[in-house]
Amino acid sequence: MHVIKKVVLAAAAIFAAGMVYAGNERLQSDNINKAEWVEVEYTGINNSISVKGTVIELNRRELFPQYMSRVTGISVKKGQKVSKGDILMTFELEAGQAFASAFYNDIQNRADELSQGVLFEPNLPVKNIQGEKYHIISPINGTIMDIDCSLGEVLSGAFPCIVVSDLTDLAVRAGVGEDKISEIELGMSCLTKVSSLSDKNFIGRITEIEPYASSGSFFDQSGEVETDVTISLSGSVTELKPGYTASTTVMLGEEKNKIVIPYECIGQDDNGEYAFVVDSRGYLVRAQIETGRELEDGTEIVSGLTRGDIVIIDPIKYKEGERVKLN
Repeated sequence: MHVIKKVVLAAAAIFAAGMVYAGNERLQSDNINKAEWVEVEYTGINNSISVKGTVIELNRRELFPQYMSRVTGISVKKGQKVSKGDILMTFELEAGQAFASAFYNDIQNRADELSQGVLFEPNLPVKNIQGEKYHIISPINGTIMDIDCSLGEVLSGAFPCIVVSDLTDLAVRAGVGEDKISEIELGMSCLTKVSSLSDKNFIGRITEIEPYASSGSFFDQSGEVETDVTISLSGSVTELKPGYTASTTVMLGEEKNKIVIPYECIGQDDNGEYAFVVDSRGYLVRAQIETGRELEDGTEIVSGLTRGDIVIIDPIKYKEGERVKLN
């Protein structure tokens, strides 16, 4: 009887100990923090660079008087739309054409020396007869951008008197820093935004890369060495105006098999950046990481994580070695 009693007591003690252990396990389980998580996977990164520029006119025509002439008629006004062949201005030749002709030649030679392009483009053949009348005719469909003379004024012909531009043919001129220009190639796709139309993207391509660099582009006086590139825009550009400030993203191409995790998965302390990886038993293991580019949907991880790792969100809420329950 005593033996049986001892066995029963021992069994009861074991059962009680088991209940206590189970209770402790349940208590510990109830105290385990829940954690949001993501699985590390390979993804492709659309590599790009951003540049600042301004909207320019690709088809802008500056028109000049022929020889020394008096303005006898102005048929248009600034901002008016015109068609190819429309008469814009009427002139009458003044005396002193021989002097004026020599003056043009000197100006043109200097322009050639300075690589400034053609300053004088005759519109119609003109006879050397004082009082001969002629017209300036629009060479394109466009909009009158500027009129730089008044009725009755005598012009030398060295400078443009009227400017017409095709506002359906616009582009972006942007400066690319010397550290990035080697990545730019003709034909690369671009997305452009302007500050006044921030909700719209304009699609385009790189169509011109200047063969030289300069300190500060025409729209930026920062002094940074840059190379100007031209980005032609496709589709409707009627909402744009020359001179608008533009922000352009140049698509450099996709890089495959990269690791990107949400910003919220990255912690930082005195030892650097880290992520908490959940091991097979549910414990948090610190992974020291090296980050790369900041992307729209997360941060590139250069080292420290591998495909298939489970990392938790908001690691600052947890401690290394802590056991968690995954949501």
